[in-house]
Amino acid sequence: MKHTNREIEFSIWQLFALIIAAIACLFAIVPFIFQYRLNKCDFIKIENPVEPRSYNSDVSSDYHRRYVRDVSNRDQCSNVPPMCSATTTLTPGTTVSSIRTTRSTPSTVSVTRPGITNFPTQSPTTTIDPWANTTRPYNSWRLPIFAKPIDYTLHFVCPNCYSWMESIPVTTFYGKVSIQINILNDTQYLVLHAKNLNITTAKLIGGSGSTATITYLPEYEMIHLYFGPTSISVGTITLEIDYTGEINEQDNTGFYREWFWKSIGELSYLLAGNFQPTHARKAFPCFDEPSMRAKFTLTIEHPQSSTIALSNSADVFRNGSMTTFEETSIISTYSLSWAVLPLDEFKSATRNFSTTQVNIWVRPELIGEANEHLNWTFETIGKTLEYLKTYLNLSDENIPTKLDLIGVPDLILDEKASASWGLLTFREELLSTDKSLNSAERLQTTTKAIVEHIIQIWFQTTDWWDNIWFGKSLSSYLAYKMIEENYPSFKLMEQFPIQEMVPLMMDDFKPSIWPVSNKDLTNNAQILDYLSVNIYSKGASFLRLLEYIIGNEAFQAAVVDILSINDVSMIIKTFYSNLDFSQILNTTVTPEEFLRSWLEEKNYPLVTVDLITSNDTTKSTIINFRQARYYGSFALNSNSSNPNYVWKIYMECDLGGVRDGNSWNLTANLASSRIKFMFESLTHTIELSNEEYAWIKCNKDFYSYQVTEYKAHNADIYELWQHFVYLFDQNVLSNNDKANILNDAFILPHGGEIVSYDETINLVREIIEDPVSFYLPLSVFVWHWNYLMSIEEHSKYFWNFKQFATRRVLGFYESDIDSLLTTGTNHQEK
Repeated sequence: MKHTNREIEFSIWQLFALIIAAIACLFAIVPFIFQYRLNKCDFIKIENPVEPRSYNSDVSSDYHRRYVRDVSNRDQCSNVPPMCSATTTLTPGTTVSSIRTTRSTPSTVSVTRPGITNFPTQSPTTTIDPWANTTRPYNSWRLPIFAKPIDYTLHFVCPNCYSWMESIPVTTFYGKVSIQINILNDTQYLVLHAKNLNITTAKLIGGSGSTATITYLPEYEMIHLYFGPTSISVGTITLEIDYTGEINEQDNTGFYREWFWKSIGELSYLLAGNFQPTHARKAFPCFDEPSMRAKFTLTIEHPQSSTIALSNSADVFRNGSMTTFEETSIISTYSLSWAVLPLDEFKSATRNFSTTQVNIWVRPELIGEANEHLNWTFETIGKTLEYLKTYLNLSDENIPTKLDLIGVPDLILDEKASASWGLLTFREELLSTDKSLNSAERLQTTTKAIVEHIIQIWFQTTDWWDNIWFGKSLSSYLAYKMIEENYPSFKLMEQFPIQEMVPLMMDDFKPSIWPVSNKDLTNNAQILDYLSVNIYSKGASFLRLLEYIIGNEAFQAAVVDILSINDVSMIIKTFYSNLDFSQILNTTVTPEEFLRSWLEEKNYPLVTVDLITSNDTTKSTIINFRQARYYGSFALNSNSSNPNYVWKIYMECDLGGVRDGNSWNLTANLASSRIKFMFESLTHTIELSNEEYAWIKCNKDFYSYQVTEYKAHNADIYELWQHFVYLFDQNVLSNNDKANILNDAFILPHGGEIVSYDETINLVREIIEDPVSFYLPLSVFVWHWNYLMSIEEHSKYFWNFKQFATRRVLGFYESDIDSLLTTGTNHQEK
């Protein structure tokens, strides 16, 4: 096409005008940017908070951003932007019953201040920094064993918790705790956990009524209470402590306040206590170790007209200013929980299941018309309770009389939920299900989260933090079993390796990873670093394998038996004692020895399988097995790991193929589970006389937490992998076996093993049928391909990665994007 000189000249003037306009806009914007930098706000928007490393949930939302108060720069805000300001009006002499939080204009929140109970405020005899000129009075991060709590009576008051007060950047709560303690040896001191608490007084009630000299032990998150020179005698005593603490507004642990936007420029809040491992000590002085179990009676002062208080048990007393709850059963400190919700922002829906009343508390916009968005959650809860009655042989007396489920707007926890007896908190979108909008994958993910955390309340008891994995992992695995039975269309149990194992294995080969059961924890920071969903997913994988070996009935009997155990140190031992391998495998290895070889060692093994086929004259097959620690990179070959560690590996292998003249018929002569043994040495050899096979596939149905490398002796080094390429397209291997082979093919090249990505790509190209029949291997491909794309995102190869993935997905639908977006008729198609 030709252009005239006039047209070309006009285009040049247009371009020149655009450049002038852009420069003018830049100069206009600069003053506003400068002014904004001067007016830093009391709110900080954290775009990338500490992200939960959860591999069994994909629930996410673009609006999940953390808004917290910036208490480190209180004086930097000369001119506060409108959305950050909060004007507080205070009416003197107001009673607690008259408190209300009202909706306001976007720039102002109008509140009144509650009256409070006056606690003693006299200065205690304390030693704030005792180590300059004296000796530490207690030198252990574990509590002494001579004092055992029997029950706690707790009273909390937080006068400024129910409003935003810019003049009070740190919100203080007041607490009183009375602890009945069993003293086993005469002592002059007591040691309790307390973190970031200011102890006002600590004294014994009755008898001598001694007042303690308080020494803070911040490095151990403890306080030392000295009552000398008179000793505390053996028997039962009552310790009363008055104290203050700060409401946590940084994360959802301890006694925290969660702020969230209810409209543009208008904030609301909720108060809650989340005491999952080691966080109870942030809210009250206590014996914060899992074996130190006791009963709890809780009273919370709060404005009754505008808020409602919830806890583990039902309330027994309410008046205008406080709520008192029934005494709990015997629980650990981390199982205690409470919440205070604003009534104008949270609505409840209630249903009864047998003797259990279930209440769901969420914001009104999540309920739907006639509670329709809560129907799925109620259905799931009801089916879970019925399943547990049958599977665990529970009577109505063993089930809570009430369950409160609270949807927290921006809950940031590793598991996206927190479970306690009678009270559970969830990230709010997990409790609300709009089937017209939710994908099939999200539906099964939210279902799994709800079921898992309801089951958790029966398996929270343990003796120490290194065994907390058992209850968490068991709850996760039982959730799969419950969903498989009640929602079979999900085929969730088939997806177990994809949901729990595949993502974890790409992280679990690092030297810095924790073992599932860590006997070497030496401080509180290590406890928090150690406990994660990674640990629970890995533990669930081991329990799944264990049930596969011993059978469903034996596994169920062992689980049921532990519910009647009162001695927390005997729970896991009792579980092991119900299991037996002798009738199943020819081995002297016990189930306890088998599990502990995996639980107490980090990383996972690389099993090399060397298949030696017969020659023309001798029809026999020799298989050499070798195990070693898998390193995902030579750079990660850490000296801190034992290179000769021996896992006790359950090996189950299929073999197949028969010689047909000068070639092999790979689909004939299938010997399913031909090999079963306990691999408990560095090497092992099996000879199959008068049996001839062309290929071997171990780790049947992806049950074992290992990576397997296959070799063919005296042949093309990739021959076995080429056999797998052919078998992928035949009806020989199960979907989980295909997923396992493809997972191995992605992991092995990462560690520089004998397999290259050429074999991986060849396997992926064989996924040519519809995605429903290849759902599991396709899921493995998608996960690993995303992982590789994240590595290559800024390299020159990234475009090739995108193109390959696009062609593979569209290939299922003959490059028809409309077919790709068509809603399927069943769960797997969706």
